[in-house]
Amino acid sequence: MNPLQWLLNRIRWRPEPRIFIGSRQAGVMVNEDTAQAFSAVGACSRIISETLASLPWPTYRKLDSGREAMPGHSVNWLLNNQPNPEQTAMVWKRQLLAHFLMWGNGYAEIERGNDGRAIWLWPLLPDRTDIRRSETGALVCRVQALDQTYVLPRENIYHLADGSYDGIMGLSRIHLARRAIGAGLAQDVFTASYYQNGASVGGVIEQKTGKILTAEGVKSLLSSFNEKYAGPDRARKTLYLDAGMEYKPLAIPLSDAQFLETRRFQVEEICRWFGVPQHLVQMLTESNYAISYTADKNFVEHTLRPIATLMEQEANIRLFGARASGGVYTRINLSALMRGDPKVRGEWYKSMVNAGVMSINEVRELEELNSIGADGDEHYLQTSMTTLGRIAEGTNITQPAAPKAPEQRVEPAEEPQEPKAKARTPAAVRQARYRERNRNKRNDKQNVVRRDALAWWQNGGKEIANG
Repeated sequence: MNPLQWLLNRIRWRPEPRIFIGSRQAGVMVNEDTAQAFSAVGACSRIISETLASLPWPTYRKLDSGREAMPGHSVNWLLNNQPNPEQTAMVWKRQLLAHFLMWGNGYAEIERGNDGRAIWLWPLLPDRTDIRRSETGALVCRVQALDQTYVLPRENIYHLADGSYDGIMGLSRIHLARRAIGAGLAQDVFTASYYQNGASVGGVIEQKTGKILTAEGVKSLLSSFNEKYAGPDRARKTLYLDAGMEYKPLAIPLSDAQFLETRRFQVEEICRWFGVPQHLVQMLTESNYAISYTADKNFVEHTLRPIATLMEQEANIRLFGARASGGVYTRINLSALMRGDPKVRGEWYKSMVNAGVMSINEVRELEELNSIGADGDEHYLQTSMTTLGRIAEGTNITQPAAPKAPEQRVEPAEEPQEPKAKARTPAAVRQARYRERNRNKRNDKQNVVRRDALAWWQNGGKEIANG
């Protein structure tokens, strides 16, 4: 490669020159190291990195319907327990995210076994690592060590990149926010310098006579003055001077409302750069519970979730590769943020169970409680707490389905029998007898045998007897 091409590549690979902001702002040096001394920057970086690093990052396998957790997978162990022999998962993720937030890039080398699977994840310093194109056009990672430079394949580097022009190297938020950070650091330096070097007295005594002190007198006066009144622990004392001097009170510049407002504004500026609500960095002057709840929700949706997506996608590509074809993947569980709020967590569980989305055993598993058995795997709906299966059968849990009757043999049909007569009242009996007598009278003319028998009975049987 000729020197001109080398120089062009050296210039082009870094996106920072597109927005040039000097490293010295407001009279102080601003870089990724000094910026962490500004309380707002350190607090924002800590809030984001520790929150995401503390969340579970499980591994799943896609199924035809749903997914299956894979707690025994090697990647699950790396991301949730021990990424390398020297760090825990919490420490490794927090370091990686801090590099990402401060330098715009977080790196980790993937150590692979003979089968190509990831076995360890080793952090790399962002100020000594960069990704660029090789002479063949392939992306490689260059790591500057103390004695030499190492070139690693891109597929063996876990890389988180912040906002970028070229899609390869991320932009540093510290570089872009140098003016705001410089103003905040300058105020810190001014405040510290004021209390360290400033002589804060309640007033001074002016000399009214024309007498002028000698050089020795001035030196003695200043030495005595600094010894008694300079420093924060000697503030607001009254100075005594003799030889016809008059006392006058002095105002305190740091009590100026404008100075305090400027300091609050600088904290607000840093929170805007990092997307962190002000109450999370202890700026509670204009905050209440309702505002804080909404701000926390926006913090999860618009700050944590995009970074979590970056982490998930990079892990899915680098740790599983194309051979997994998306069948095995990782997912950061943002719902674990409810772990610190039992009330919100309980309401969420209740809504999930009542809607039939989760079972009781699934809720108990999230709470790290043992299963209650097969009955806890049922899914319920709000209507009388009915299971989905019983709704399909048309039965209800409050009215258990009756057991099915055993099948019976079909017997030959029998001749129908007359129904048994019901018990009748005396009035009904009399009415029946009356109807019977009337029927007999009507049938007398038609039934000859009955008519003759009736006549014989009415005559006392004389006709038959005489005959």
